Amino acid sequence: MKQDESRVSQQAEELLGLTSSWAEERCAEISAECDSKVQELLETAHHDARVRLRSHFESDRTASRQRLAALEAAQERHKREELQRHEVMLVKKVIEGLKDELTTRWKNDEQRPGWVETIWQLAHQRLIKACWTISHPQDWSSDEVAGFEQKVNEYTGIAPVFVVSDDIEAGLLIEADGAKLDCTLKGLLSSRYRLESEIIAALEQDENNQDDS
Repeated sequence: MKQDESRVSQQAEELLGLTSSWAEERCAEISAECDSKVQELLETAHHDARVRLRSHFESDRTASRQRLAALEAAQERHKREELQRHEVMLVKKVIEGLKDELTTRWKNDEQRPGWVETIWQLAHQRLIKACWTISHPQDWSSDEVAGFEQKVNEYTGIAPVFVVSDDIEAGLLIEADGAKLDCTLKGLLSSRYRLESEIIAALEQDENNQDDS
């Protein structure tokens, strides 16, 4: 009886030993599996964090580039607007100066005859031999009127008609058979777009010459 009990006890100890060994091995396997899962989780989290960071960085860089491009465009637009305002101001001053200069030349007894002679040459080339109507300012001297009348009469064979016009500050307006030659101050400045373009081109040429010097 005691021998049986001893055998049972020995078997129980062996079974407990096997159970303990299996438990230790199983614990080691579970621990290794957990470590692997944790490592995998950490690597995945690290990768996802890098992707988010890279995406955020690219997004910020794109936004920064867009803001910089918008700022540069705004600065360039402001620069062009400032240049245009400056050109408009200069053109206005030049046109006003040109108007004053032409008015002064007409009122100057020494300079006006040259202007009148230029008008005569243009009229002689462009207008037909017909009855000319010549509109002029109040202050055109009678001697010059008589001299101009003689030239026209000799060319056309018809005495011209002279009309004093309060609307003309300087220069002459000549009409012949429906054709017009407007050499008045207003007529010379009427093609404002062409005049402004020529003035701007001249100003730009001056700036280029200054840059080259």
